[in-house]
Amino acid sequence: MLQVDANTSRELRAIIFAMAAMDKTIASQIRKTTRAAIVPEWKSTLAQHADTRLQHRVLVSTAAATVTNLNVKLTAGSKGKPLAGGLDPKTAAGPVEFGADQQSERTYVTTSRKGKSYRVTRRTSVQLGPRRRAGKAFYPAANEIIPRVLALYAQTVVRTLSDALEGKSNG
Repeated sequence: MLQVDANTSRELRAIIFAMAAMDKTIASQIRKTTRAAIVPEWKSTLAQHADTRLQHRVLVSTAAATVTNLNVKLTAGSKGKPLAGGLDPKTAAGPVEFGADQQSERTYVTTSRKGKSYRVTRRTSVQLGPRRRAGKAFYPAANEIIPRVLALYAQTVVRTLSDALEGKSNG
């Protein structure tokens, strides 16, 4: 899990204190505006890092962002219905992101239509690629976009508070 500690930055602490002290309607507007700006950026950055069609279907198409007064949470692979072939993004996100053991083979005995038994060996995780501890799409994309997300959040808070103090209305 990637986290940024607000205690390391005076600006982040100031934003959190400002969000806690402001009017609920203004805070709600900030959250909506921030989320609307972050989600397309998050999806495009994730798409740049996703190499395979499987990563696009499981991670990019399910990418989302949640904005609260205290945090911004980027997610992928935690929602959505199963794909046409039955693959559920919620359960497959981990192997798709980190790969799988390439030695994973499953051997079993089956029977042909004529009644003859024979052994079948299937390599069940080749399509997931080799293991990569640092991740393949989500974690590299998150590392790239987190500074931009924090800057966008800070800019949105400052701009909305400034507009509210000047008496302007955005929504």
